[in-house]
Amino acid sequence: MIIVSFSEIIHFVWSYFRRFYGMVILAYLAIAVSILADVATPVLMGWLVDTITSGKIEMAERFRQAIFIVFIIFGQSLIFHGSYRVAHFLNCWTDSEVERLVAAETLERVQRFSADWHANSFVGATVVKIRRAMRAIHTFYDIICYDFFPAIGVSLGLIVIIAFRQPLLSLAFGVFTVFWILLSFILVFSLVVPSNRQANIHDSRLGATLADTIASNEIVKAFAAEKRENAYFEKISLDWMHVARHSWTRGNIVALLKAFLMILFKIVILSSAIWFWYKGDFSPGDVVFVSASYMSLSVYLRNISDRIRDLNQAMNDMEDVVKFMNTPIAVADIQKPKKLTVKNGKIEFANVTFQYPNQRKPIFKDFSLTIAAKEKVALVGHSGSGKTTFVKLLQRFYNLQRGTILIDLQDVSKVTQTSLRQNIALVPQDSLLFHRSLLENIAYARP
Repeated sequence: MIIVSFSEIIHFVWSYFRRFYGMVILAYLAIAVSILADVATPVLMGWLVDTITSGKIEMAERFRQAIFIVFIIFGQSLIFHGSYRVAHFLNCWTDSEVERLVAAETLERVQRFSADWHANSFVGATVVKIRRAMRAIHTFYDIICYDFFPAIGVSLGLIVIIAFRQPLLSLAFGVFTVFWILLSFILVFSLVVPSNRQANIHDSRLGATLADTIASNEIVKAFAAEKRENAYFEKISLDWMHVARHSWTRGNIVALLKAFLMILFKIVILSSAIWFWYKGDFSPGDVVFVSASYMSLSVYLRNISDRIRDLNQAMNDMEDVVKFMNTPIAVADIQKPKKLTVKNGKIEFANVTFQYPNQRKPIFKDFSLTIAAKEKVALVGHSGSGKTTFVKLLQRFYNLQRGTILIDLQDVSKVTQTSLRQNIALVPQDSLLFHRSLLENIAYARP
């Protein structure tokens, strides 16, 4: 199984968001303003408590100062929520554009894959993978923007401010923050990531089985195979359930361990703040400041911890589409191909050898045939003799192992596939219809 690296995921995400770098920069500037406002919260709360409890100032003056601080807190809250919403408005526009582009460009890529690739891929699974990637790239960006970036900013801001009050507490905050983030990454990527990846594989299989069974409903009914299909789906869904349950259980165990560590850190910080107050080094406002700093920091650290798993899930959900983008096009146009120009319509198969992958014998071996312009030819033969393959090779759905196919002396492998297929009128043997209007289906070849 091919594993997509973290750097490939980052490159994939950035390849889309960099197209809207102006909106991205504005969103991050708005988040930076909200970070500054959030860091001010513990400072203002400590200032308010010190003002209220101060015995050196008259009650009336304390009241006026307290009201003034409340108005500052009000303004700080407006700035925090306002800038945060501005970032959301900007990212709503960017995220929707990116999701649309991921779907459109992945579809464009998948449509260029060979007929052999499509024959060996579940349509339902491919659709599920594209839909997952659309949501995942949105989730990945939002986690970085709304969780990781603010958490790092708030942590650094609070650690610096605490350092001016009590360097030992600042050191404790810093060490715990780094330890918490590293531990979260280690636990998630060593325990949760492997099980999430397996859950995704089974999720794709579940979606593919559903799509396959529903799409083949007529055949299922014709052979009275409803119970058999239900039993088959039951087996697939049970496999998915066991793997998903295992993944979720691991996630819960990791969350429980981290919750215990957070409680332990809370006891240490609050006890230390009370100790410094008891020794006379802290005012009541300092104790409130440290307590509020812990509460603010703990929210962000818990968010980081929870979102690391979501970040990993988003990475797993993008893996398949990244693989699509990295998969070479098996039947590709040459560099600077020409457009096919048909004047007469003479077709030549010259010493053509073709063999499907994983087949023992070639369908054609040194096969040659000339069909003159305006000549009508019927291909007759038993099933599997190569009639459909002949037409597919003429349309260049596959590459030849040897030989050449010419139309009016133009090698079909050296012209654009679009111009080649636009010059071939085709009535398929299977009556396939798009779920669109009758008019669109009838005019599909020449809209």
